[in-house]
Amino acid sequence: MSSPEPPGRSRASAIGEGTSAGLLFLAGPLLGYFLGRWMGGRFGWGEAPAWIGGGLGLAAAFVNFFRLAGRLNR
Repeated sequence: MSSPEPPGRSRASAIGEGTSAGLLFLAGPLLGYFLGRWMGGRFGWGEAPAWIGGGLGLAAAFVNFFRLAGRLNR
């Protein structure tokens, strides 16, 4: 038989995961934008890769947010 978890552990874990949602929407688009900006400058593609990278970073942040929301709903 497994030992019972402490009563506050699951709630603290949920709070920790919930606060990471803000970082998802900050880090994803910024990382995508600056990586795209670097690629645009490196290969001479202009500003388009920066905006595409930012959009992909935002899309990844939404995907991770919905995964997190599903985990916290259980």
